[in-house]
Amino acid sequence: MAAENPILPSLVQAFCNAIVAYADWRSAGGPEPKVPLASQYHSIGSIADFVTGHNDPMPERIYLQLCAVATPIGLRDLQSGR
Repeated sequence: MAAENPILPSLVQAFCNAIVAYADWRSAGGPEPKVPLASQYHSIGSIADFVTGHNDPMPERIYLQLCAVATPIGLRDLQSGR
């Protein structure tokens, strides 16, 4: 069954970028990072808010990225590109 409000590939990519930016921000600190979406930069919190308006299933690769960020060991692996 197709989602009622399908998520655009550009938003999926922005969400992936936000996950990586969050991982870097969590370890380095500073102001909330911004990532590109539709020729503008948005805070990672805004990107997360945009994604919540969609009902599509989460791709496994994104789920695994989120799991990696949620654990200290996973965070280290994500930052090192493993």
